[in-house]
Amino acid sequence: MMRAFERLFVMCFLPLCGLGGCVLDEEPATAPDDDVTDEEETFEPVGELDLQAEPADELYVSLSGNDHNSGTVDHPFRSLESARDAVRERLRANPSRSVTVWLRAGRYERRATLELGAQDSGTASAPVVWRAYPGERASLVGGRLLDPSWFRPITSASPAWSRLDTEVRTHVVQVDLSAHGITDYGELKWRGFGVPAGTAAMELFVDGVPQELARFPDANSTEPKKGFLTITSKVNAKTIRYTGDRPARWTADSQVWFHGLWGNTWADEHKRATRIDTANHTITFVEEPKYPFKAGQPFYAYNLLDEITVPGEWYLDRDTGILYLYPKTTLSGKAIVVSMLEEPLVKLSGASHVRFQDLTFEAGRNDLVQVTGGTGVVLDGLLLRNAGRRGATMSGTRHVVRRCEVTGTGERGVAMQGGDRVSLARGDNLIERSRFFKYGRWVWMYEPGLSLHGVGNVARKNLIYESPHSGILWGGNDQLIELNEIHDVCRSASDAGAIYSGRDWGARGNVIRHNFIHHVSTWLSGLGVHGVYLDDTLAGPRVEGNVFYKIQGAALKHGGGRDIRMVNNILAKCGTGLATDARGPSIFDKITVLEKLIELRYQAEPWRTRYPKCAAIPNTKAQVKAGKWLYPEGVAFSRNLGWQNTKWQKVKGNATSYFAEIKDNVQDQNPLFVDEAHLNLALSPASPALDIPGFQAIPFDDIGP
Repeated sequence: MMRAFERLFVMCFLPLCGLGGCVLDEEPATAPDDDVTDEEETFEPVGELDLQAEPADELYVSLSGNDHNSGTVDHPFRSLESARDAVRERLRANPSRSVTVWLRAGRYERRATLELGAQDSGTASAPVVWRAYPGERASLVGGRLLDPSWFRPITSASPAWSRLDTEVRTHVVQVDLSAHGITDYGELKWRGFGVPAGTAAMELFVDGVPQELARFPDANSTEPKKGFLTITSKVNAKTIRYTGDRPARWTADSQVWFHGLWGNTWADEHKRATRIDTANHTITFVEEPKYPFKAGQPFYAYNLLDEITVPGEWYLDRDTGILYLYPKTTLSGKAIVVSMLEEPLVKLSGASHVRFQDLTFEAGRNDLVQVTGGTGVVLDGLLLRNAGRRGATMSGTRHVVRRCEVTGTGERGVAMQGGDRVSLARGDNLIERSRFFKYGRWVWMYEPGLSLHGVGNVARKNLIYESPHSGILWGGNDQLIELNEIHDVCRSASDAGAIYSGRDWGARGNVIRHNFIHHVSTWLSGLGVHGVYLDDTLAGPRVEGNVFYKIQGAALKHGGGRDIRMVNNILAKCGTGLATDARGPSIFDKITVLEKLIELRYQAEPWRTRYPKCAAIPNTKAQVKAGKWLYPEGVAFSRNLGWQNTKWQKVKGNATSYFAEIKDNVQDQNPLFVDEAHLNLALSPASPALDIPGFQAIPFDDIGP
């Protein structure tokens, strides 16, 4: 089934079906409705990756180099900027000649962004390539490396001594950052759901592992609920009441921060306290939360010297510059980094046919990579880790993220956007064969492993796991999400889905197929976590040939939208197979789905021809309300097989009475997986699913990287 991810970094690139014509190169599992044309959608190659070919021109960068050198293998440059300038000279002399910049081994501490523009572009047949020298590891670091010898054990003379628990005092070490010229610590900021984004403050990493700002209660991976306090009651718009005496320890801390789900289970915020009244057990914050405080909601406190209680916790005294750490093991020989750079490590604006390959980007306070505009930018075989914000953000056309590992990001892993929704011009961007995990460290909600927006983009054969919220968020038209494995996501949320989109009547031409979504659960009560979630009257997508296994909520969560096909899926051991409702009339005046549709010019070409069912929707609210447009008409739920779900269907508002088709479903029969114990959920030849009329085999062995 899923191949070992590590193999991808030692194998040469193998074209996937020639990469072109591999998106919808087979007939769909069911006959498409008239919202989907019969034409094949294709993804053209962005250029073969021939790892054995000799580049036409080569430059070299080394930590032992010199910018007065010529940039040869024996006389390398020291800086990336010198290499960039040399590339520009070669491109001016011969723009059709490929150039490769080889980075020799080591950590390149970046004090500024490497900026590339149109003048740094290659061509489709002769790209500009930045990559690690074969057999060596090169890393672009947005921080400063701290020498382990700088750390000293704290003593009884330290002001921290009396504030720490007796049992940890002898384990905590300290370093004076200011004594080593490090004085820019950044600022902890209000951030979270619906809050304008900003850069992260300084963070600490040891051997690539994020250390945690000392918090209370400590995070608890086996019993997550124990890692949170709860709101006892709301006092006013900015003040809550708490229970217990622990905050009495925090009176010496001038910047006490809190992270919580203050008003519901789908919106988190980081907030700074202006006053902690230990006599009345109240906490007052700088600003009101986006959703009003609600009793029983979870939160925790952090940035507290007194709460360094477990290995891996740290604290920075911003007045003195002294950093305190309770190390997990001895620091000798460890790579200890504090993040510094508040801009991206690399920023491409209008650059095309540039490739970054086999490199590590890490430890910045912002995004690691930003790509705006251009075409054919490729991130191949990169390790993107420990960003203050996102691993990479990319907009434009025909960009590719391939064979990458993205982890430890403060927000989402990769955000990809391309194409124009009004004209339906395709972006043809691709995210494939990559691994996303432990993302959303700072902002939890609606920060997925990857996101697709625009028109005609693809997320294929990725592995996504271990996160507080969704695996994939998507929006737009003609997006393809296929052959991905997603598990252990949505762990700190409720009312969420492993693959999620919502509130868009124009979401036509999208296909979610042949994905394996399993072991999705949360410790939070509420509206649950689901497999594929089509929220708040989202309309138009096809959800076909997916395997759902052990989803705590619903495998398929349908929020009342029209013209949706949910067919040919396996729904096994989930809370509910299909949860559906007819919420449209109750929420129509609260959301802006018709206004958004009008902005897309949905009744003009090319929409009128491409999506006739969508174009038929009236363009005034009065007309919409007068008909049945707010009900889930045109929906198909057919040829699905269920097994040992707690409930086969959960129907509200008589929703299924509006469906266009419900037939040939098998509610509860063993699908006869090949090896369930080892999660090989391929169907054996004797599976009853294959006896369902029109059921198409699911290519389970092709799922994942």
